[in-house]
Amino acid sequence: PICLPERGWMKLTLYAENFGNLSGPTLFLDLDVVIVGSIDCLFEYEAEFAIVHDKHRPARMIGNSSVFRFEIGRYPHILKNFTDNFVKIRKQFRHEQAYLSSEIRKLGILKFWPDDWCPSFKYHCVPSWPKSWFQTPRIPENSRVIIFHGNPNPPDALIGEAGNGGGLFAHPLGLKNIGQNSTMSDHPFLKFRVEGPGWSSSSGNPNIRNEQ
Repeated sequence: PICLPERGWMKLTLYAENFGNLSGPTLFLDLDVVIVGSIDCLFEYEAEFAIVHDKHRPARMIGNSSVFRFEIGRYPHILKNFTDNFVKIRKQFRHEQAYLSSEIRKLGILKFWPDDWCPSFKYHCVPSWPKSWFQTPRIPENSRVIIFHGNPNPPDALIGEAGNGGGLFAHPLGLKNIGQNSTMSDHPFLKFRVEGPGWSSSSGNPNIRNEQ
């Protein structure tokens, strides 16, 4: 639908019939993620549909669509149901991730990545308060892709800000080290750059679609 306020709902267009004339396993990555390890396992993982488990409410069977793999072209009913019942669905579900998780669960194929593969920056990388004021963020062991959700965004984290005017959430010099000499920047797979207002990460793997 036109003029949809939450841009996350636009991800559902990935489920359009014959989307881009693509087929087969497809890995989707948000732009505000940082790849810190080999992501071959994301293609090799035994699942028809795999997604990050929501880190904010882990007790719920809801995925975080920052990183997910699916069979492109196989589930056009997900988009059609949304467009046909758009007002009802947006009242029932808070965001696209909840609706998508519900529909995939109905098919019996919802599966989450292992928790250590896609850690949350603010929940798993930043030390707990007050240690966050004098300890730099770290890459958890066995991490593949670090996800950012809510605030901060990667550019905010680089300068030690919480984002959206939230002030400092950790020692500013410590967080600046993410882009200079901390363990995150030392990681051999870390590739990031700021491009205007956005953030991007890159990979040489096929069938990866980036969404800002």
